[in-house]
Amino acid sequence: DKIANVPDGVRRVVVIFDGVFSMRGDVAPMKEIQEILAPHRDRFPDGLVTVVDDSHGIGAYGATGRGTEEHGGAPADLVVGTFGKAFGVNGGFVAGSADVIEAVRQRADTYIYTNPLSVADCAAASESLAIVDSEEGRGLLRHLHARIAQRFDAMLAAGFVDEVARLRRHYDLSLELPSMRCVGYRQAWDYLDGATDAATFRDQSIAATRQLAKRQLTWQRKFEAQWDALTPLDCLQPGLAARVIAAVRRGLDDACG
Repeated sequence: DKIANVPDGVRRVVVIFDGVFSMRGDVAPMKEIQEILAPHRDRFPDGLVTVVDDSHGIGAYGATGRGTEEHGGAPADLVVGTFGKAFGVNGGFVAGSADVIEAVRQRADTYIYTNPLSVADCAAASESLAIVDSEEGRGLLRHLHARIAQRFDAMLAAGFVDEVARLRRHYDLSLELPSMRCVGYRQAWDYLDGATDAATFRDQSIAATRQLAKRQLTWQRKFEAQWDALTPLDCLQPGLAARVIAAVRRGLDDACG
């Protein structure tokens, strides 16, 4: 409706949206967006431009990690992203046609009046891209996706939806509470309200879990020097609680001498 209500005489319209909305795990329906916009493309003399911010999609979505465009099966005119999440480096990028990129270089104040990335940052970003675009990187991505799906399916099998339903019945909860930001809870709430079907609920919850995994990895990189002292635990193996308690006790014993 919004695009149809743009008044005559407007020369250019730019449609900007997130590829993945990280707090909910919603993924932009790229094909549907392009189908909605297609009848209006000839209305604007200077074009109807789509811009997707795919900071949470690049490196995590699509069979080869190319983000929301690959996942959704349709392109945007411009893709904006970051090297600071899936790639673990600094800086960001704009991807588009050669003409658009040249225009950004010549006209974008935020590009012209800022310092460039260091050579080390550029080299690290290039190496990260090479890894993600290799068979090794694609294998890691497939493994990550399979483990995340396995984890959430285990939650469903353990009665996760029933748990959320009981919480709704017995407590004065709403989607605005911080507790409802936990992975899967907001999506389960929508499912119980009938806003989504079971398949959509599962897909959105797995998407939200992927975003959480990316944020955790970014946070954990700050402690890379201490990784050798960490105790790895597989959350899907039986007896997890006992192993966590034992690890905490060992940590306390070490700290107290």
